[in-house]
Amino acid sequence: MRRSIVVGAAVTIAAAGVLLVVLHDEPVVPDGAVRVTMSVDRSALGGRTETSALNRGIPEIIAALNSLPGKARGEGCFLALRPSYRMRFEYPDGSDRTVVFDLNCASVKSPDAVRYGDITKALDAYAQNYRAQGGTPPGPPW
Repeated sequence: MRRSIVVGAAVTIAAAGVLLVVLHDEPVVPDGAVRVTMSVDRSALGGRTETSALNRGIPEIIAALNSLPGKARGEGCFLALRPSYRMRFEYPDGSDRTVVFDLNCASVKSPDAVRYGDITKALDAYAQNYRAQGGTPPGPPW
């Protein structure tokens, strides 16, 4: 059985138990966000979940995410226990967009796009701007 579902610009095709995502040049996150909240879940490592919010430097984070390539480099994923990162971008009209960071596969996922590469640039930009805002950001191990 073959199913196709169109969601935004992403077309998801499930065939024989394999999930393939065909992507277009949609941004991971649209411009114009006014606030970003990052959640770091360390529960798989015996830790706790930390949340922080940022109100500055948001265009830099969006640019880092949207500049990532849309194709994997063929390195595959590895199994490692790492914290889970999510960024929720909030917009003036009340809408939001959540991006999930998968450090095991070096990918970021939003409802309309999946990108691969050096995803830690966006995490670094968040941490740098959060420090400049006067906070202590959740630390790596990214």
